[in-house]
Amino acid sequence: MSNTMHTMIEKYMPLANKLAFLQKKTLPNYIDVEELKSAAYLGLVEAASRYEESKGVSFTTFAYPRIFGAIK
Repeated sequence: MSNTMHTMIEKYMPLANKLAFLQKKTLPNYIDVEELKSAAYLGLVEAASRYEESKGVSFTTFAYPRIFGAIK
């Protein structure tokens, strides 16, 4: 993992956590938020590995659907 990717993941981890907690509110109580956070982290890592800054899209815009999709 490159330094740039690692830095990006650290910077946007709060976004992944936020999306996990938002999704938790819509799910039954037996669903563990830690599992959702793990899935969100995997989505974030996938987004960071595929992101191309040259495309002109912000990372948040690019990562949001990938993180949210990983949670669902």
